[in-house]
Amino acid sequence: MVKFVPVDPSEIPNFHQGRRGRVAYPIIKAFMESNAVVAKLDRSSLAEGTNRSLMSLTTGLSTYIKNHDLALKVFQREGEIYLARLDLNADGTPNLDYKSPQQEPPLMKLEEVLNGSATGSEPKVQPPRVHDNATDFTEAEG
Repeated sequence: MVKFVPVDPSEIPNFHQGRRGRVAYPIIKAFMESNAVVAKLDRSSLAEGTNRSLMSLTTGLSTYIKNHDLALKVFQREGEIYLARLDLNADGTPNLDYKSPQQEPPLMKLEEVLNGSATGSEPKVQPPRVHDNATDFTEAEG
């Protein structure tokens, strides 16, 4: 059984957690301005209202990096968060082999897969058959 306790509206705190980008952007900006190839995030230096768990902060950073197609990687080791630049080598020279996930060839369209026109062979996936149960039943009797 769920129980509700009546509360005076004036007692409800007028505070809520911020959005993901408001935490991730300053962290990533500071890392990029540091010109480091790999660095550990000092969580004690974060803004006063940033009381997020290790997992929440890592998820927020990695989501921001993925959505903005940045050449960065976020990972954890022994309870610490690390950021690494993928477009630079360890000595700071540009990594010419780096390829953004957004630069990969586009996926085949569903119609190409169904029709087999993507590979020039027979269709890989057959379209679903439509059964008429009444017809199948009468044919089975006869």
